[in-house]
Amino acid sequence: MTLRVPRNPASFASFFEHIWAFDHTGTTEEDRSRTRMYQENAQRESFRTQTPSLNDFVAGLLVHVEMAEATEDQLSRVSQLTFRTSQFNFTTIRRSASEIRDFLKRKNAGCLVVRVADRFGDYGLVGVVMYETEADRFKLDTFLLSCRVLGRGVEHTVLSRISQRALSAGKKFVELTCPPTERNLPAREFVSSLGDQYRSKAGESWLVPAEYLAGLQYNPDEKTRQGNDKPATANGEKQPLPPAFGFGISARSEHLQRIGEELYDINRVAKAIGEFRLRTQGPDEVAETEPSGWLIFLRRGELP
Repeated sequence: MTLRVPRNPASFASFFEHIWAFDHTGTTEEDRSRTRMYQENAQRESFRTQTPSLNDFVAGLLVHVEMAEATEDQLSRVSQLTFRTSQFNFTTIRRSASEIRDFLKRKNAGCLVVRVADRFGDYGLVGVVMYETEADRFKLDTFLLSCRVLGRGVEHTVLSRISQRALSAGKKFVELTCPPTERNLPAREFVSSLGDQYRSKAGESWLVPAEYLAGLQYNPDEKTRQGNDKPATANGEKQPLPPAFGFGISARSEHLQRIGEELYDINRVAKAIGEFRLRTQGPDEVAETEPSGWLIFLRRGELP
């Protein structure tokens, strides 16, 4: 993120006070390690350009996956992931740390955390599996992974180990639920690859034999062949993929710049909202509607 400070030094304090990116209710180990992770990811990208195939790239990373029961000091990070992860998130259930504690009070409930590392460094705590055990199955309530570790076989390893746990507990099946959302296509594609024969009639859950999933393995070459089927551009070239890490940061900086310079009090925010509504709705519709409830609270200083 890059911001341009105001020309008048007297405005510095007000400017930085109103940059929302600096507002944090709490930090996790992953938040504090973000600079290091950016540097390590740059090394991975450089390595990828030097490998002849995706299979060689994944094999050369030497990915290591650790799974363990979540501890009390990890619950804030677990909660953070439930709110931040949308692409590879099966159920997109958002939970606070206290709600996760309540979930774990259930008789047959568990929560596993996933840590990933490779030859270039530690990704940190990047995955969560919350589940309940039933008579013949493990039923996954939450299965999510940070997009930073996708495409490396981590999702296959995690589901395989969950299934091995199910078998060890005498369960025959693993049940996964994955209703479609606007952003969880990667999760839907992954679970759909397990086989249509395991999908429910409604199409939002899969009941898969644990023995089958226990042997699940990642085949990068198969994914490459699927990727080669993507449509080409008009000149016959493949569509380039956007960067997987840090995408959209420049646009975010522009928005924050405007907040710090222009939208730093309630009157200016209210004026900007009014101008936006006039542009998008027209004067007649705006005149017929009352101010938003949250705006009234802000004016009175009564926001809960």
